[in-house]
Amino acid sequence: MADRSTFDIGVRQMLWGNFDKIRDHLDNQFKNIIWDTESGLSPEELTIKADKIVRTMDEQNKPRNLIVAELYRLILTEAQIAADPEDWFADKINHCGIIKKYRNKWSRQELSEINARQSGWSGSVNGSWRATPDFCHTCPDWERILKSGLTGLLEQIRTEKARAEENSISSGLQYGNEGFFEACEVVYESVIHFVERLANKRRKAAASEKNNTDARERMTLSAQCLEKIAVSPPSTLYEALQLSYIYYELHDEMDTDALDSMGGFDRLYSGYFESDLEKGLFTYEQEKELFKFFFVKAGASANRFSSFLGHSFYIGGIGPSEKDITSPFTYMVFEAYEELRAITPKISIRMTDKSPDRLLSAVVTGIRDKNIHYVLLNDNVAVKSFARIGISAADACRYAPIGCYEPAVSGLEVGCTGAAGISIAKAVELAIHNGVDPLTGTQAGIRTYKNTGAYETFEDFYDAVKKQTAYLAEAAMDNVRLYESRYGRICPAPLFSGTLAECLKKGKGAFEGGAKYNNTGLGCYFIGSAVDSISAVNKLVYIDKELSFPELADILKNNWEGHELLRRKIMADHDKWGNNADCPDRIAMGLSQFISGLILNKPNGRGGVFKPNLYAIIIRVMDFGKKTGALPDGRKAHEPLSQNLDAVLGMDRDGVTALINSAVKVDYTGFPNGSVLDVMLHPSVLKGKEGMESVKGLIRTYFSRGGFGIQFNVFDVDILRDAQKNPDRYSTLQVRVCGWNDFFVNLPSEQQDMFIKQADQA
Repeated sequence: MADRSTFDIGVRQMLWGNFDKIRDHLDNQFKNIIWDTESGLSPEELTIKADKIVRTMDEQNKPRNLIVAELYRLILTEAQIAADPEDWFADKINHCGIIKKYRNKWSRQELSEINARQSGWSGSVNGSWRATPDFCHTCPDWERILKSGLTGLLEQIRTEKARAEENSISSGLQYGNEGFFEACEVVYESVIHFVERLANKRRKAAASEKNNTDARERMTLSAQCLEKIAVSPPSTLYEALQLSYIYYELHDEMDTDALDSMGGFDRLYSGYFESDLEKGLFTYEQEKELFKFFFVKAGASANRFSSFLGHSFYIGGIGPSEKDITSPFTYMVFEAYEELRAITPKISIRMTDKSPDRLLSAVVTGIRDKNIHYVLLNDNVAVKSFARIGISAADACRYAPIGCYEPAVSGLEVGCTGAAGISIAKAVELAIHNGVDPLTGTQAGIRTYKNTGAYETFEDFYDAVKKQTAYLAEAAMDNVRLYESRYGRICPAPLFSGTLAECLKKGKGAFEGGAKYNNTGLGCYFIGSAVDSISAVNKLVYIDKELSFPELADILKNNWEGHELLRRKIMADHDKWGNNADCPDRIAMGLSQFISGLILNKPNGRGGVFKPNLYAIIIRVMDFGKKTGALPDGRKAHEPLSQNLDAVLGMDRDGVTALINSAVKVDYTGFPNGSVLDVMLHPSVLKGKEGMESVKGLIRTYFSRGGFGIQFNVFDVDILRDAQKNPDRYSTLQVRVCGWNDFFVNLPSEQQDMFIKQADQA
């Protein structure tokens, strides 16, 4: 048990105020880790032993959750660990990616069996739709983790195991899924042992520090913290953050995949913060510095992969009592994050009509200062959208933004929010070419006209677009259902499952329908490109009768060759999504309502439902664009498509107010998997108090009129052009790419060009 000194960290002034001096070291702590070779098996020995465990258990036909549990036991008890004397937080274990290696192998095996049985085409080949197993977008029950601690979670597992055994004896039925409780029990026993190993390692490291008094004291206090959380729930902010980080790294590195949520910080940690201050254990500045260590730890971990895969957390929003959760702790976390100017972890701001003006002012000040990390989300819309898929308001208040913008209920929902998507723009293209993909010549959709090569009316054409969209949506959902039937064999996730109360009640894994809500996200991509193309067909063929439908189809098949003047005329037309224009906006309203009806509440393969979203991150914009031919809006083949809810690049000519007026005409409660609007502002817009108030008013207006997500970039186009030419001068220039930040100079040139074009329009 930790002694009194565990709670005296704050009074040891020598340990504080040095964060900036060691920031570079902390940022790079996952590069060239010095493993304690005496602490465990070498990577080669560990891998050989793991392979033997899997081979033996496979021969015995043991379920995969038990195989994963034994791999946890091996790694957490016998893998090498490391101790960094400069860091408050311990976590490093040389797991060698063993569990993920086997999950990838199992995934290939299971999916190859599915694909071998399928005779249909793959939408990913021609940019029509995508479907994939999704073990990324998760949020454990952080409240249970902190309230119960590791030993409490283990005790709950054992209690539910005994209850299930007793019920099965009396009913004559098998309790739970085979091996479920045993796997969870082994994993949590192993995690506790791992924490004890970290504590012992820190004790030894402290004893070996002869000259560095600060390091010796920090390692001693870290050991005491670890010893405490190995046997009981955390009682201080430091203990709570240490427990959270150990769990998160194991969850992210071994149990599921990246893009998991770290939860709502003001909901999880404000009580510890207030208690620490009341007891005099820490000062406000010391608590803030502790969070800087925590944030940098998370960022350094994520940067081993990419900012796209970075950790995420949120602040603000409504709690169960429908009161705003914002507190002094919220602002402390916000200040710590702002002062770091890091690109990870990713931050989301949940807001309501009850959110204090101080929080919105802080966010807009950050935007002005080009700390453009945030996506702001509207709780009022989120709660209404959750109600449409049967999630109560009390549960919906617990939602966390997962990945980029997708909301899922923390601890209650396994949302698989990035499992699938369809290209609405491709549906337009397929309607034009009678289901044939013009780039590959394959029949990628259904035949929607006969041998005439035309639609008699605009309504006929619009109906064909809807039919193609429905075909793509059904193809994507059918494939996801097949994949979901194998989820438990691919990713048993005993660590994650052990945090979910409903999984323990059912005796069923998190990805096998064990959670309270087991839903699946389906993205609806490129609404701007689709709407502008439908509107252009209406005007060219049916209103102005400038072309016949076969003539237009032929022009598009030939990528506008020989018709540059016509293409420019179409692109110059004002009737585009994002300009508050009647025709395209009516199409967007009708099309989005139709698409929501196609997908919303359709059954998935895990006992839940599909929930659509309206956004398209830049990866999809580029990849699907390369697989899409010329469109009627003037876009040439292979060019990027529209991003998120945005207008087609350069087409929102009437400013941000018109863009918002277009966007709020869509009913986002029909898209409970999220949506987001990107807004590019020139720095001059935010000058002075008047400029700040105008941007605050813009956000309030967007939310009050039913918008869900909004995010900003603030650039002078001349700076971006200079940064493209002279990258060495702008190494720290950040851009909001989609649901994540990145350094402008690190982006591919084609993405840089997109930002330059967008900034030129601002």
